[in-house]
Amino acid sequence: MKRDGILEAFRGASSGISVNEILSRLRIDPFSAEGCAVEALLFFLPEIRYVDGRWRIVEPARADRILTAIESYASTTGRKVFRAAAALESLPLKDQPTIEELAGLLQSAGGAYSLLPNAMIKRNQ
Repeated sequence: MKRDGILEAFRGASSGISVNEILSRLRIDPFSAEGCAVEALLFFLPEIRYVDGRWRIVEPARADRILTAIESYASTTGRKVFRAAAALESLPLKDQPTIEELAGLLQSAGGAYSLLPNAMIKRNQ
């Protein structure tokens, strides 16, 4: 099942939908392995959240977009130390954090990354 197919099932469902509705729209048997896979994927898609008993499309928070950009850059390049600006250049201008915001985000992210004094990010893993 493709991500786009799952997101397409949400068309016109601004108040969210249940797993059974999603599977029905995708014409998938809820008791099949494919039905189980779709339900599992719902938990891992960043733009979908389970809220008040229904699956809903939500825009990822700004902090999530920043941390995702850093993680993506680190895993793509394989670098342990890299410039913050290089990791964040894919983000739109409105999502660019200040150095203070970035330091706070990295501290709250569980210690996977550290901000060095020269605006470099160090991967701690």
